Amino acid sequence: MIKKSVILIIFFLTNISWGQILQYSLDNSLIQKSDTLYVFSETLSKLDLKTKRVLHSDVEIKFPINFELSDHIPFHLDDKIIFLSDESGLLYEYRNDSIIRIDKSFDNKSNNGSLNLVYKDNLYRFGGYGYFESTNLLISYDNLESNQWDLVKYKGFEKVIPFSYVGFHFMVKNKLHVVGFNSHINKLQNETNFINNGFIYDFDNKIILDVFKVNPKIKRPESYIDLNNEYCLLFYPVSKKILIIKKDDYSVSEYNMSLRQSHMSNKHHTKFGVHEDEIFYTSNDVDGKIYIRSMDLKSVIKNSTPLNISIFPDNILIYQILMVIGFFLFIIFVFILIRNKNKNKNKLHINGSGLFINKTQIFEDERSIEIIRNLINNPYLTNLELNNYFSSNGLNLNHINREKNKFI
Repeated sequence: MIKKSVILIIFFLTNISWGQILQYSLDNSLIQKSDTLYVFSETLSKLDLKTKRVLHSDVEIKFPINFELSDHIPFHLDDKIIFLSDESGLLYEYRNDSIIRIDKSFDNKSNNGSLNLVYKDNLYRFGGYGYFESTNLLISYDNLESNQWDLVKYKGFEKVIPFSYVGFHFMVKNKLHVVGFNSHINKLQNETNFINNGFIYDFDNKIILDVFKVNPKIKRPESYIDLNNEYCLLFYPVSKKILIIKKDDYSVSEYNMSLRQSHMSNKHHTKFGVHEDEIFYTSNDVDGKIYIRSMDLKSVIKNSTPLNISIFPDNILIYQILMVIGFFLFIIFVFILIRNKNKNKNKLHINGSGLFINKTQIFEDERSIEIIRNLINNPYLTNLELNNYFSSNGLNLNHINREKNKFI
């Protein structure tokens, strides 16, 4: 690799600063391992994020022939620092101040713009573009045996539009959320079209759980970071904004960046450093140098303003609320029907000269109707008053009681 610049390291009490005499992009150069931030360029420097001190600087690195750092994305995998080609399955490892190739795959040039991530110590590539088409294939790297890429078969494959260059993504436990992406499915061959769609993939069960439209108010960020807690941060330094997605309810709040923070130069693949509640990022200054600065996450969250929107379109959110309200109204309606049905069950009523239970007639003689009507209207009717209905000439009290009991 041809040396393009000389890197100067300067330490300040309040911040780590890092400048270059000549401009050089650190887009794919940062990777964190434990509490140490590795900064690769023509040389390697290490920063202790805990103490904010430079551990090593300008360590000479031996690169493979034709290896360009800007074409490879760094990852921390199995306690190793690896570099993944952004267009194929080629994989390199940083080892003993050298970058060496470790894979046994081939340079297929078909993974441009794929979504690359590590989940449970496995490296995955989702989607990608090559040879005039996008794909929705999911592959994983076998770092234990073959050192090659294996296809991951998942359910719901047909629901995912072939894609590349994802807007942003974040994890909620085992569920990958992909939000916005490019697609080459269009009327004209090789015509790129950004689609404001998203999907949720369950890594453990290998299934697409949902596909959805993305709120048009959320634009593709310049860079983003998926924190391992409850937030995903989207950075828009040009407009001096940070959007904060709260993962548990997908709500969105907004933070106004300071002038210094708005000089952030992280690109889409640029990694961030994180230590406790501090986020480390790259920054361009007016002096033409690149610096590593930090911002306090708690302060960003505290000083953000809720936007009363989610990652889903507003009308979908309203629809979901109406669905919930409709469901509860349906439950109340069914409850009322059941209660009225039970209330009218075996209902005793008199209609004209007939006694009915629901629609079934029981008695139709006037004496029986008269007795039951008086019993209904006067539940405290005495035995003597009841005997009067059954008394007649020639009947003694025993006969009257017998007739009364027979009626009952």
